[in-house]
Amino acid sequence: MFGHPSESVGPDHRIVVARVRLSLREKKTEPRKGQYDWNLFKNSRVLQEQYTVEVHNRFQPLQELEESATGRYERFIKATQEAAEKVVPLKKKRRKTRHSEDLRVAKARHELNNMYGQYKENTTEVNRQEYSQAKKKFKAAYITVEEEELSSKIGEVEKAHLNCKH
Repeated sequence: MFGHPSESVGPDHRIVVARVRLSLREKKTEPRKGQYDWNLFKNSRVLQEQYTVEVHNRFQPLQELEESATGRYERFIKATQEAAEKVVPLKKKRRKTRHSEDLRVAKARHELNNMYGQYKENTTEVNRQEYSQAKKKFKAAYITVEEEELSSKIGEVEKAHLNCKH
C-alpha cells in the first residue's frame, strides 16, 4: 500500500492505492490421529474394565426418556470415542529396519571397505582376489538378511490366513 504525494484530492487527503491478494483455498488435510493399540486392549483385562466404566459413565447420565434412536446412537458413538481416547493407548510407531543396518551386513561392508583399501594401496592379484571374495560375502550377507525378512513375512501371512478360517 502506498500513497501518491503529488496527486491530491483535497487539502489534506491523498490518493491511496492498495494491492490485495485473497486466497480461498481449503486446508489440504487434517493430521491423522494415532491408531489405537487394540491388541494391547484385547489382552489386558484392566484396560477392558476401565474402558467399560468410562463408556458407562459418559453414556448413562445423559439418557433422556424421549430421545430418538439416532440421537442415542450418536451419543453412544461419542462416548466410545472419548473413552477410547482416555483409556486405550496409541500404537507405537515402528521404524522399519533396513537391511543395511543388520549387523551381518555391516560387518561384511566393513571387511569389504578394508579389502578395497588394501587393494587400492597395493594392486596385486592376491589383494584383488581377496577384494572379490569380500564383495561376494557382502552380497551373500545382504541376500541372507532379505531372505530371512521374506520368510518372516510369509509366516505372518500364513498365520493370519489360519486365524481367519471359519
